[in-house]
Amino acid sequence: MPAFYFPFLAFFLGIVFASVYSSGVYDGMFLVLLALLAGIFSYLQKEKKIALLSLVLVSFGLGMARLNMENVHDTSLDAFAGKAVTLQGTIVDEPDMRRDSMRLILKLDNNPKKILVTVDRLGGFRYGDQVRISGKLKYPENFNGQNGHLFDYASYLAKDDVYYEMYYPKISRTGVHKGNFLKEKLFDAKEKFLIAIGLGVPEPESSLLAGILLGAKHSLGPDLISDFQKVGLVHIVVLSGYNVSLVANWVMKSFSFFPRLAALGTGAFAVLGFVVMTGAGATGVRAGLMAMIVLFAAYRGREADGIRLLVFVAFLMVLWNPNILLHDPSFQLSFLATFGLFALAPLFSKRLSFVTERWQLREIVASTLATQVFVLPLILYMSGMLSLFALPANILVLPMVPIVMVVGAFTGVLAIISQILAAPFAVISYVLLGYIFLVTKLFASIPFSSFVLPAFSVWFLLPVYAGIPFFVFRKS
Repeated sequence: MPAFYFPFLAFFLGIVFASVYSSGVYDGMFLVLLALLAGIFSYLQKEKKIALLSLVLVSFGLGMARLNMENVHDTSLDAFAGKAVTLQGTIVDEPDMRRDSMRLILKLDNNPKKILVTVDRLGGFRYGDQVRISGKLKYPENFNGQNGHLFDYASYLAKDDVYYEMYYPKISRTGVHKGNFLKEKLFDAKEKFLIAIGLGVPEPESSLLAGILLGAKHSLGPDLISDFQKVGLVHIVVLSGYNVSLVANWVMKSFSFFPRLAALGTGAFAVLGFVVMTGAGATGVRAGLMAMIVLFAAYRGREADGIRLLVFVAFLMVLWNPNILLHDPSFQLSFLATFGLFALAPLFSKRLSFVTERWQLREIVASTLATQVFVLPLILYMSGMLSLFALPANILVLPMVPIVMVVGAFTGVLAIISQILAAPFAVISYVLLGYIFLVTKLFASIPFSSFVLPAFSVWFLLPVYAGIPFFVFRKS
């Protein structure tokens, strides 16, 4: 493994160490100070190996210190946990619409705390609304997944500074437009876009299109989501860097007659457009960053550059919020899938010479295998769901995804202007989405198309992910 990666890996390991073993900010900073002194001494003595070791220890200590700094939070509300309280705050994120409910992230007035509030979906609350709630304040509770593995729900919420929950409180609106003006307008535009899609494309196809374009998977309902999980296609309804990069690559190839830099710019503009359509939320921005890395690597024609940029961007994201490293499945899967595209897709492609290159079939098969190698162990650890038909299902569906995203985007944008203008694109979208449903239901209906593995320890997962990079760098 090139020495370039050592400091970044050490920073990540420092965060992992600090999360497992209780330590303070000063413990990490003390290690940084000692390592800096050793590094200065080794540099003066021209001992390059010791200097590199010192740099690694500095990064490790910084990782420890950064996590501990992030997790120092106000505890003034702890005394009210389990009790009925009345609080006031502002909705600081887009409401998460479920089948029978709406979930709101509420930032309290004059308090840094955030609360996850579940209310009736007919309440009509929006981003930027100021509300008063009265109900029982609770700590989030961890729960077991379908394979019996304990999901650390409390830490998952804590990564976004959410430490309490309140279910169906008495709620009233006390103000409006209290959020960020630009963010509010982006969410408004997203809502109009989704309404326009619903007018042009019937259900459940419109919900699938909303999921593919904007990651709104909850609107599909649990039964359809279960079918997508069974056949290994749930990733297409989760906004990811892989999905967005498919569109960007498609756009770049469509404008390949342009100079390379112009084609790159067109692809980057497509990525930016999709990020804006998502409301520029954290997931959308993350997906956009990952997609831009894929575009940059394609422009340079060198996977190694892409891997280095990916690691550096991941470092910046974890530096900003260290809790996403261990408690954000979206970040973990997106990073692993993108790493797999760079590291293994070229190796698989060389060994798949028997697969035709027509319709980019070889590229799709290689990319699917590469991403599955990296994400499958984590998926099995989190959910235990093993799909036996993921590869053929992805081969049949993935070529349609960029076309659906582009045609679907035109459908929504034009429908805002005129339903007549949008009609041809809506029909094409409906046919393509129907095809995706057909493939999904066909494979999901096969007996034993998937099964759930029993839960296993994270200690079985660690050597797998420790071994894959060494294998990749040895082969590359």
